[in-house]
Amino acid sequence: MVFAWSEFLDIARFLHNHGNTAGIPQEAAYRCAVSRAYYAAFCHSRNYAATRMQYIPERSEKDHKKLRLHLAQRGLPDVSRNLDRLRQWRNDCDYDNQTPTSTETTVLNAISRADHIVTSLLLPYLMAVDVKVPACEDTRLVIGSPEQRMIFNKSPSMYRTQDRIDNPAMR
Repeated sequence: MVFAWSEFLDIARFLHNHGNTAGIPQEAAYRCAVSRAYYAAFCHSRNYAATRMQYIPERSEKDHKKLRLHLAQRGLPDVSRNLDRLRQWRNDCDYDNQTPTSTETTVLNAISRADHIVTSLLLPYLMAVDVKVPACEDTRLVIGSPEQRMIFNKSPSMYRTQDRIDNPAMR
């Protein structure tokens, strides 16, 4: 099964919400949350570009810049800019001893930008496979294999992945 990199956003949210209560020092939780948010967006974008935009990853540190350039040149400058900002925050959090980016605001911004990247790259995929997204407010759309499903509640931007769905009618 292919790993869904967007699940790192769940880890980032957990670290933001439960850092101190889970026995993790607040600053360490915030720094890790920013890092996980970046890698959720970066790896999701890398895989998207490799499968849909002829991007050839080198699987090295060069990919971080190379991917942003590739995305910008192929009509996704917003994704490229958001990835760059996330990378800057991630570098601050992972390497700097004194950093202003481990604040709660930065964590929330990182999670929001990463979620925006993942969502913006998911919608073109859905259009490419011709999935019709229901328009009414209380519908659910489920796509994907039994191992990994995408669930849309109310709108495509409000999705989450889930290993199993308890309601057999939704399978």
